[in-house]
Amino acid sequence: MPFFKYFPPERIDVIERGLLRFTPANEFNDPFECLSDSRLIEDPRWQRQIEDHCVTAMMADPEVRRRNSHLNSADFETEVRRVSRERYALRMPELKALARDQLAAARLPFRILCLAQVSPESADAFLMWGHYTKNHYGFVVEFDDNHQWFTNHLPITGEPHDAGPVQYQQSRPGWDFDAAGNAQPRREFVFTKSPHWAYEHEYRLIRFAGTPGLEAANVHSLVPFPLEAIRAITLGINCVAETRDRIVAACLRHRLSDVRVRQAQIHPDEFLLTVRDCNPAEELQP
Repeated sequence: MPFFKYFPPERIDVIERGLLRFTPANEFNDPFECLSDSRLIEDPRWQRQIEDHCVTAMMADPEVRRRNSHLNSADFETEVRRVSRERYALRMPELKALARDQLAAARLPFRILCLAQVSPESADAFLMWGHYTKNHYGFVVEFDDNHQWFTNHLPITGEPHDAGPVQYQQSRPGWDFDAAGNAQPRREFVFTKSPHWAYEHEYRLIRFAGTPGLEAANVHSLVPFPLEAIRAITLGINCVAETRDRIVAACLRHRLSDVRVRQAQIHPDEFLLTVRDCNPAEELQP
Protein backbone atom coordinates (compact mmCIF):
# COMPACT_ATOMS: atom_id res chain seq x y z
CA MET A 1 0.00 0.00 0.00
CA PRO A 2 1.32 3.51 -0.76
CA PHE A 3 2.71 5.69 2.01
CA PHE A 4 1.17 9.07 2.76
CA LYS A 5 2.56 12.03 4.68
CA TYR A 6 0.28 14.81 5.91
CA PHE A 7 1.97 18.23 5.99
CA PRO A 8 1.15 21.76 7.18
CA PRO A 9 1.51 24.42 4.46
CA GLU A 10 4.94 25.62 5.66
CA ARG A 11 6.50 22.25 4.82
CA ILE A 12 6.58 22.99 1.09
CA ASP A 13 10.34 22.39 1.32
CA VAL A 14 9.49 18.69 1.06
CA ILE A 15 8.69 19.28 -2.60
CA GLU A 16 10.77 22.36 -3.35
CA ARG A 17 14.01 20.93 -1.90
CA GLY A 18 13.33 17.19 -1.63
CA LEU A 19 13.74 17.00 2.16
CA LEU A 20 11.96 14.84 4.75
CA ARG A 21 12.24 15.34 8.50
CA PHE A 22 13.33 12.53 10.82
CA THR A 23 12.15 13.76 14.22
CA PRO A 24 13.59 12.79 17.65
CA ALA A 25 11.46 10.22 19.45
CA ASN A 26 11.04 12.44 22.52
CA GLU A 27 9.51 15.34 20.55
CA PHE A 28 6.36 13.72 19.19
CA ASN A 29 2.87 14.57 20.45
CA ASP A 30 2.68 11.18 22.18
CA PRO A 31 4.51 11.21 25.56
CA PHE A 32 4.81 7.40 25.45
CA GLU A 33 6.76 7.43 22.19
CA CYS A 34 9.45 4.69 22.15
CA LEU A 35 9.06 4.26 25.89
CA SER A 36 9.11 0.67 27.08
CA ASP A 37 7.70 -0.34 30.44
CA SER A 38 9.86 -0.54 33.59
CA ARG A 39 8.82 -4.04 34.68
CA LEU A 40 12.36 -5.17 34.02
CA ILE A 41 13.35 -4.15 37.53
CA GLU A 42 10.70 -6.53 38.94
CA ASP A 43 12.14 -9.51 37.06
CA PRO A 44 13.98 -11.97 39.36
CA ARG A 45 16.69 -12.38 36.73
CA TRP A 46 17.38 -8.65 36.77
CA GLN A 47 17.36 -8.55 40.57
CA ARG A 48 19.84 -11.44 40.60
CA GLN A 49 22.16 -9.43 38.36
CA ILE A 50 21.93 -6.50 40.76
CA GLU A 51 22.78 -8.85 43.64
CA ASP A 52 25.76 -10.22 41.70
CA HIS A 53 27.08 -6.70 41.05
CA CYS A 54 26.60 -5.85 44.70
CA VAL A 55 28.49 -8.94 45.86
CA THR A 56 31.37 -8.21 43.48
CA ALA A 57 31.60 -4.60 44.66
CA MET A 58 31.48 -5.52 48.35
CA MET A 59 34.07 -8.28 47.94
CA ALA A 60 36.43 -5.80 46.28
CA ASP A 61 36.03 -3.13 48.99
CA PRO A 62 38.80 -3.57 51.61
CA GLU A 63 36.98 -1.53 54.26
CA VAL A 64 33.80 -3.57 53.94
CA ARG A 65 35.74 -6.82 54.11
CA ARG A 66 37.62 -5.57 57.21
CA ARG A 67 34.39 -4.74 59.02
CA ASN A 68 33.04 -8.19 58.20
CA SER A 69 36.23 -10.16 58.78
CA HIS A 70 34.40 -12.44 61.21
CA LEU A 71 32.48 -13.91 58.23
CA ASN A 72 33.92 -16.37 55.77
CA SER A 73 33.41 -15.71 52.07
CA ALA A 74 30.26 -17.84 51.75
CA ASP A 75 28.58 -16.29 54.78
CA PHE A 76 29.62 -12.81 53.67
CA GLU A 77 28.05 -13.34 50.23
CA THR A 78 24.86 -14.67 51.82
CA GLU A 79 24.63 -11.58 54.02
CA VAL A 80 25.26 -9.20 51.11
CA ARG A 81 22.52 -10.87 49.07
CA ARG A 82 20.08 -10.71 51.98
CA VAL A 83 20.67 -7.00 52.52
CA SER A 84 20.54 -6.33 48.78
CA ARG A 85 17.13 -8.03 48.45
CA GLU A 86 15.71 -6.17 51.46
CA ARG A 87 16.90 -2.79 50.25
CA TYR A 88 15.80 -3.52 46.67
CA ALA A 89 12.22 -4.14 47.77
CA LEU A 90 12.18 -0.94 49.83
CA ARG A 91 13.60 1.10 46.96
CA MET A 92 11.18 -0.22 44.33
CA PRO A 93 9.25 3.09 43.87
CA GLU A 94 12.53 4.99 43.63
CA LEU A 95 13.94 2.46 41.18
CA LYS A 96 10.78 2.67 39.06
CA ALA A 97 11.16 6.45 38.78
CA LEU A 98 14.86 6.09 37.97
CA ALA A 99 14.08 3.49 35.31
CA ARG A 100 11.48 5.78 33.75
CA ASP A 101 14.01 8.60 33.43
CA GLN A 102 16.71 6.32 32.03
CA LEU A 103 14.34 4.76 29.51
CA ALA A 104 13.26 8.22 28.36
CA ALA A 105 16.90 9.21 27.87
CA ALA A 106 17.65 5.99 25.99
CA ARG A 107 15.31 6.98 23.15
CA LEU A 108 17.15 10.23 22.37
CA PRO A 109 19.29 8.82 19.51
CA PHE A 110 16.22 7.68 17.55
CA ARG A 111 15.12 9.74 14.54
CA ILE A 112 11.79 8.72 13.04
CA LEU A 113 9.93 9.46 9.82
CA CYS A 114 6.25 8.73 10.41
CA LEU A 115 4.16 7.78 7.39
CA ALA A 116 0.48 6.89 7.19
CA GLN A 117 -1.21 4.20 5.15
CA VAL A 118 -4.42 6.23 4.95
CA SER A 119 -5.37 7.81 1.61
CA PRO A 120 -6.43 11.47 1.89
CA GLU A 121 -9.90 10.92 0.43
CA SER A 122 -10.84 8.10 2.79
CA ALA A 123 -13.08 8.62 5.82
CA ASP A 124 -10.21 7.37 8.01
CA ALA A 125 -8.22 10.46 6.97
CA PHE A 126 -10.45 13.05 8.65
CA LEU A 127 -8.38 13.12 11.85
CA MET A 128 -5.13 13.07 9.88
CA TRP A 129 -6.17 16.16 7.94
CA GLY A 130 -7.28 17.92 11.12
CA HIS A 131 -4.22 17.05 13.20
CA TYR A 132 -1.37 17.43 10.72
CA THR A 133 -2.34 19.87 7.96
CA LYS A 134 -3.35 22.94 9.99
CA ASN A 135 -7.08 22.55 9.46
CA HIS A 136 -6.81 21.40 5.83
CA TYR A 137 -4.59 24.32 4.75
CA GLY A 138 -1.75 21.91 4.04
CA PHE A 139 -1.30 19.00 1.68
CA VAL A 140 -0.69 15.26 1.50
CA VAL A 141 2.14 13.60 -0.38
CA GLU A 142 1.69 10.05 -1.65
CA PHE A 143 4.90 8.04 -1.94
CA ASP A 144 5.69 4.88 -3.87
CA ASP A 145 6.28 2.30 -1.12
CA ASN A 146 8.20 0.10 -3.58
CA HIS A 147 10.76 2.80 -4.34
CA GLN A 148 14.31 1.83 -3.45
CA TRP A 149 14.68 4.73 -1.01
CA PHE A 150 12.00 3.17 1.20
CA THR A 151 12.94 -0.48 0.78
CA ASN A 152 16.56 0.35 1.66
CA HIS A 153 15.37 1.16 5.18
CA LEU A 154 14.24 -2.40 5.84
CA PRO A 155 16.17 -3.97 8.72
CA ILE A 156 19.45 -5.59 7.67
CA THR A 157 21.95 -6.91 10.19
CA GLY A 158 24.75 -4.40 10.60
CA GLU A 159 22.90 -1.56 8.86
CA PRO A 160 21.93 1.60 10.79
CA HIS A 161 18.36 1.73 9.46
CA ASP A 162 15.10 0.06 10.38
CA ALA A 163 11.53 0.19 9.12
CA GLY A 164 8.16 -1.40 9.74
CA PRO A 165 4.49 -0.92 10.53
CA VAL A 166 3.36 0.27 13.94
CA GLN A 167 1.48 -2.20 16.11
CA TYR A 168 -1.30 -0.90 18.35
CA GLN A 169 -1.83 -2.57 21.71
CA GLN A 170 -2.92 -1.82 25.28
CA SER A 171 0.37 -2.71 26.99
CA ARG A 172 3.78 -1.13 26.47
CA PRO A 173 6.52 -3.51 25.31
CA GLY A 174 9.12 -4.70 27.76
CA TRP A 175 12.53 -6.35 27.75
CA ASP A 176 13.98 -9.75 26.98
CA PHE A 177 17.11 -11.54 28.14
CA ASP A 178 19.71 -12.83 25.69
CA ALA A 179 21.49 -16.18 25.94
CA ALA A 180 24.06 -14.67 28.28
CA GLY A 181 21.35 -13.39 30.61
CA ASN A 182 21.75 -9.73 29.67
CA ALA A 183 18.63 -7.58 29.44
CA GLN A 184 17.82 -6.37 25.92
CA PRO A 185 15.00 -4.02 24.88
CA ARG A 186 12.62 -5.56 22.38
CA ARG A 187 12.67 -4.08 18.89
CA GLU A 188 8.89 -3.67 19.21
CA PHE A 189 9.23 -0.73 21.60
CA VAL A 190 10.03 1.50 18.58
CA PHE A 191 7.04 0.15 16.66
CA THR A 192 4.35 0.01 19.34
CA LYS A 193 1.73 2.62 20.20
CA SER A 194 -1.51 2.82 22.14
CA PRO A 195 -4.73 1.86 20.28
CA HIS A 196 -5.73 5.53 20.57
CA TRP A 197 -3.47 6.17 17.57
CA ALA A 198 -4.69 3.27 15.45
CA TYR A 199 -6.49 5.59 13.03
CA GLU A 200 -3.08 6.62 11.64
CA HIS A 201 -2.16 3.14 10.31
CA GLU A 202 1.43 4.25 10.73
CA TYR A 203 4.55 2.95 9.03
CA ARG A 204 7.96 4.10 10.28
CA LEU A 205 11.43 4.63 8.92
CA ILE A 206 14.04 4.67 11.69
CA ARG A 207 17.48 6.20 11.63
CA PHE A 208 19.89 7.02 14.43
CA ALA A 209 21.75 10.20 15.33
CA GLY A 210 25.25 10.13 13.90
CA THR A 211 24.60 7.57 11.15
CA PRO A 212 25.32 8.33 7.47
CA GLY A 213 22.77 10.58 5.81
CA LEU A 214 21.62 12.08 9.10
CA GLU A 215 23.14 15.37 10.18
CA ALA A 216 23.86 14.96 13.87
CA ALA A 217 24.04 18.72 14.48
CA ASN A 218 20.45 19.12 13.28
CA VAL A 219 18.05 17.66 15.83
CA HIS A 220 15.16 17.72 13.39
CA SER A 221 17.28 16.17 10.67
CA LEU A 222 16.16 17.01 7.15
CA VAL A 223 17.13 14.09 4.97
CA PRO A 224 17.24 14.30 1.16
CA PHE A 225 15.01 11.86 -0.70
CA PRO A 226 14.48 11.26 -4.45
CA LEU A 227 11.55 13.31 -5.71
CA GLU A 228 10.69 10.57 -8.20
CA ALA A 229 9.40 8.59 -5.20
CA ILE A 230 6.39 10.94 -5.15
CA ARG A 231 3.25 9.62 -6.82
CA ALA A 232 0.70 12.31 -6.04
CA ILE A 233 0.08 15.49 -4.03
CA THR A 234 -3.38 16.26 -2.65
CA LEU A 235 -4.11 19.87 -1.66
CA GLY A 236 -6.32 20.46 1.37
CA ILE A 237 -9.78 21.96 1.02
CA ASN A 238 -8.52 25.21 2.60
CA CYS A 239 -5.21 25.29 0.73
CA VAL A 240 -4.57 28.89 -0.36
CA ALA A 241 -3.49 29.94 -3.84
CA GLU A 242 0.08 30.76 -2.75
CA THR A 243 0.66 27.28 -1.37
CA ARG A 244 -0.94 25.67 -4.41
CA ASP A 245 1.12 27.75 -6.85
CA ARG A 246 4.41 26.99 -5.10
CA ILE A 247 3.66 23.25 -5.09
CA VAL A 248 2.69 23.27 -8.76
CA ALA A 249 5.73 25.37 -9.69
CA ALA A 250 8.03 22.96 -7.83
CA CYS A 251 6.54 20.01 -9.71
CA LEU A 252 7.11 21.77 -13.04
CA ARG A 253 10.64 22.88 -12.08
CA HIS A 254 11.67 19.36 -11.09
CA ARG A 255 9.93 17.89 -14.14
CA LEU A 256 7.69 15.71 -12.03
CA SER A 257 5.37 15.09 -14.94
CA ASP A 258 4.16 11.77 -13.53
CA VAL A 259 3.07 13.29 -10.22
CA ARG A 260 -0.68 13.78 -9.94
CA VAL A 261 -1.62 17.09 -8.33
CA ARG A 262 -5.09 16.85 -6.82
CA GLN A 263 -7.49 19.11 -4.97
CA ALA A 264 -9.61 17.88 -2.06
CA GLN A 265 -13.21 19.05 -1.92
CA ILE A 266 -16.14 18.64 0.45
CA HIS A 267 -18.80 16.23 -0.76
CA PRO A 268 -22.06 18.17 -1.28
CA ASP A 269 -24.15 15.75 0.80
CA GLU A 270 -22.10 13.22 2.79
CA PHE A 271 -19.37 13.30 5.43
CA LEU A 272 -16.87 12.60 2.67
CA LEU A 273 -14.00 14.25 0.85
CA THR A 274 -13.70 14.00 -2.90
CA VAL A 275 -10.63 14.83 -4.98
CA ARG A 276 -10.18 16.10 -8.51
CA ASP A 277 -7.04 16.04 -10.60
CA CYS A 278 -5.38 19.34 -11.42
CA ASN A 279 -3.35 20.06 -14.54
CA PRO A 280 -0.14 21.72 -13.23
CA ALA A 281 0.36 23.81 -16.36
CA GLU A 282 -3.22 25.07 -16.29
CA GLU A 283 -3.11 25.73 -12.54
CA LEU A 284 -0.43 28.38 -13.03
CA GLN A 285 -2.42 30.25 -15.65
CA PRO A 286 -3.81 33.59 -14.43
